[in-house]
Amino acid sequence: MSTDVAVRQIDAREIAALRDQLADVLLDCVEGGASVSFMLPMARATALLFWDEVAGGVARGERTVFVAEDGEGVVGTVQLTTGLPENQPHRADVAKLLVHRRARNSGIGRRLMLALEDAARAQGKTLLVLDTANAAAERLYARLGWQRVGSVPGYALLPNGEPCDTAFFYKPLQEQAMQITFETPDQPAVHALIRELDAHLYSLYPPENVYALDVASLCAPDVLFAVVREPDGTAIGCGAIVIQPEYGEVKRMYLRPQARGRGLARRLLAALEAKAMEHGCRSFMLETGPTLDEALALYERMGYRRRGPFGDYPDHPTSVFMQKDSV
Repeated sequence: MSTDVAVRQIDAREIAALRDQLADVLLDCVEGGASVSFMLPMARATALLFWDEVAGGVARGERTVFVAEDGEGVVGTVQLTTGLPENQPHRADVAKLLVHRRARNSGIGRRLMLALEDAARAQGKTLLVLDTANAAAERLYARLGWQRVGSVPGYALLPNGEPCDTAFFYKPLQEQAMQITFETPDQPAVHALIRELDAHLYSLYPPENVYALDVASLCAPDVLFAVVREPDGTAIGCGAIVIQPEYGEVKRMYLRPQARGRGLARRLLAALEAKAMEHGCRSFMLETGPTLDEALALYERMGYRRRGPFGDYPDHPTSVFMQKDSV
């Protein structure tokens, strides 16, 4: 094994590109006796399907995946699961810390966990939870400051079918104080966010089917505009609601990629809705793209339901229309 090991986060497309190597690591760990949800004999197709499902979770913003690579390829991986119930936006689960047997006892597991914890902090998570049926993994977690809650006898099965005890751990993380404030959109930081959003939308849809409001339009008196900022004041996202006579229209929702998976989009939309309700809005509508899976999932979780076109929008396959009525 090469001693030059790199640890990095990968997206859904990279998971697809590395699925064979990732499957090799999973198969090796299961064949080595790791209790990671699979039984022997494990077909390669099962391992490949698992990574296809993980890639889908990453694309939906529900998972963050790290890999460790040496000169021969992927030797380890770990996942941060953030697709949890809406009453748990502050925490995440750690899953599938896997290190190939050829690369163990070289600090790779520790490096993967440290990278994952940094990502969790960056996503605004304040509590991590995991479980393990491996004594060596227990020692690693203890060295990294994880707190052992206890063990459940016979909680799961080893790959050979024997029952095994499972230990549960948690680790508190320092909270990141994000700010969501209502501001003028006419400022350089917001101009930059709008340019990024427009570039993304125009890369997906024809210009005539992108119904974007420019900064001048966002400065109108009937527009509520909010900015998401890091603790140091850096602008990382924005959103708006246009107050119409009968409803509020959600527009210009955007978070930079590094800010996603932290529950910020939900907080931003909730703040916009609350402010709009102060102005008398009791119904909210929006238009978005059919391929914006993360946005569609967010709106559905927030209570929006699909409907037909509204206002001056044409009925076109590049548009999805949604509505939410407040109680």
